Amino acid sequence: MKKNYSIGKVSKLTGATVKTIRYYDDINLLSASHVSHTGYRYYNQHDIEQLELILFLRYLDFKVNDIKRMLQNEQLISSSIKWQLEAIEQQLEHLHRIKEILISSDKQSQTNLQLSYLHDIAEIINKSTKDRQNFIAAKIHDAFVEPLHPDEWQSQLLAAYIGFVPDQQRLTESQL
Repeated sequence: MKKNYSIGKVSKLTGATVKTIRYYDDINLLSASHVSHTGYRYYNQHDIEQLELILFLRYLDFKVNDIKRMLQNEQLISSSIKWQLEAIEQQLEHLHRIKEILISSDKQSQTNLQLSYLHDIAEIINKSTKDRQNFIAAKIHDAFVEPLHPDEWQSQLLAAYIGFVPDQQRLTESQL
């Protein structure tokens, strides 16, 4: 007979909060292998291993809905990993540009030159948001859209796939 663990014990074994485990159960990401007649949830070793995989994928910054689609074989794991790697590469490039500007700004002795460099950071942030939007749109296009679909569907697909359409950050004149 397989050993079942209470939700509290699973929480202690994995480091996930009881609230998180209940949430994963509620959204059918991780179902309890047994629910008692009093409503207590019990998990077996396989469930715990599944939870550890989910927690690791969350650590790698995968979204809960993406994990759910991967585990239900609705989304290829290899595609998800490639997309995540590409997204991380873009984030690293973005951070590298900011770091270079900050280093250059720090080397300047005059306040007005430092402000000029910081202004450049504001431009990078503005452009990077658009780059991220284009990146997501390209990935969705590659995966889901045939060339015959009209361009105005792009925002609807973005909203359906990731839950929102990312907007470009706008800086006011006073922020510039």
